[in-house]
Amino acid sequence: MTFAIQRAVGRRGWGKARRFRVRSKAGANRRRFSGRIGRKRLKPGRYRATLVARDPAGNASHPKRLKFRIVRLKIGIRPDGI
Repeated sequence: MTFAIQRAVGRRGWGKARRFRVRSKAGANRRRFSGRIGRKRLKPGRYRATLVARDPAGNASHPKRLKFRIVRLKIGIRPDGI
């Protein structure tokens, strides 16, 4: 499966895609995203991911797009507010 991650630029545009591949099996798959591509951490902001699966013959699926945000927690503040 190929992932292409793009950062929102301005109000309507999307920046250059960073791509990476992960191995997957046939059928439904789940993958936790760490907020990093390789060793590089994504900056806070709006992003979209485009996922494309390929079979052993090289046929590609229809692209699936997902939108997400990267946020940073402030050091010293716990997520539960205590």
